[in-house]
Amino acid sequence: MKKLIALATLFVSCESTPPAQPPIDTVNWKTYTNYELGYSLQHPSVYSVHEDEQGVFFRLKGYPVLVVRYLKSIEDQQSIDRLQIYDDENLNTERRTWTRYTFDHYDAVFYSSNVAFIKPFNKQFITIQFRVDKELDPVHRQILKSFKSK
Repeated sequence: MKKLIALATLFVSCESTPPAQPPIDTVNWKTYTNYELGYSLQHPSVYSVHEDEQGVFFRLKGYPVLVVRYLKSIEDQQSIDRLQIYDDENLNTERRTWTRYTFDHYDAVFYSSNVAFIKPFNKQFITIQFRVDKELDPVHRQILKSFKSK
């Protein structure tokens, strides 16, 4: 019985919560540029950046708070994140429309809530995923607004 309670406690407490963002008025901004794909965006200088075959990961205190991925199709995104669309709305920036969706990203027994934006980009798709629950804070909004294609 004790093992069952311990196991149940483990599963209940497996949501992965990101660290708090710095207040927007204290942020020092840095520009990340991906010359190969032709885009740039600004991010807080306290983020570390890691690129691999799945995308560009921006980490705060080791936690992935932002992911940018380049996709051949929306199905690629679904296979990466086992996407379940909870809501859908559009956001206009840089004369192109981003489609917003929220989903839970599962990594073994851990999960994190995400708000993501996807739009056509260079005949494929680009997605910007924020590890947040439902709403973007001012720092996240500024990151999304700063996205520029070359």
